[in-house]
Amino acid sequence: MTTATEEISVFIVDDHGLLRGVMAIALESMDGVRVAGQAANGRQAVEAVVEIRPDVVLMDIVMPLLDGLEATRRIQRECPQTRIVVLTAAARVETVFDVLRAGAVGLVSKAADLAELERAIRAVARGETYISPELAGPLLVSLAVRSDLDRQDDLALLSSREREVIQLIGEGQSTRDIAGGLVISPKTVAQHKANIVKKLGLRGAQDLQLFAAKQSLASQTVQ
Repeated sequence: MTTATEEISVFIVDDHGLLRGVMAIALESMDGVRVAGQAANGRQAVEAVVEIRPDVVLMDIVMPLLDGLEATRRIQRECPQTRIVVLTAAARVETVFDVLRAGAVGLVSKAADLAELERAIRAVARGETYISPELAGPLLVSLAVRSDLDRQDDLALLSSREREVIQLIGEGQSTRDIAGGLVISPKTVAQHKANIVKKLGLRGAQDLQLFAAKQSLASQTVQ
C-alpha cells in the first residue's frame, strides 16, 4: 500500500498491443504514476509481476494462454501486496463475483474515462477496493434481493469484534490497518479472520474478501 507522496508503479496486462500503448501513455501523464511494464497474456504477466512486484496491475480478463482471472489468482498467491484492478466490458453480477473471488480489489469498466481509471488506481494503491458504478449497480441489485434477515443470520454467528473485522475488510483495509485501528496485533487480526472463515464455512481468504465486500455493498443499499 502506498502513501499519498509515493510513486505508484503500474503494470499493464492486455493482449492488444495498441491498447497497451495508449494506456501506457495515459498512465505516464498521471502525476506520481509510473508504468512498470507490460504483458500480452496472463502467463507473461505472472512471470513479470512476480519479478517486478509493482504496486498495481491493470488486468484484462479475456487473453490467450492464461486468462486474467487465473493470472490474478496466481499473482495474489505469489505477490499478495500487489493490488489488481480488472478491466472488463461485462456488467454481469457473476463477473463481479468471479473477479473479487480471484483476489482482485478493483473492477473498472472498459467504458470508463481516464479520470475514473486514475481514481481506481489511486484508491487501490491506498489499500481500498474500487468498483465502477455501472458494474456495482447490478451487484447491488442482486444483493438487495437477499433479505436483511438472511444477512443478519450470517453475522449473528460472529462475535462483535469479528463483525468489526468483517466491516473493515469490506472497506478494503489491510491486516496491518485493521490491527492499528482496533489497537490489536496483526496476529490477532489473522486469528479473527481464521475464526470467521471457520464459523461461516468459507473456503479461505478469497471467500472471506468476497463475503466482506458483499456485506459492505449490501449495507450501502439500505442507507
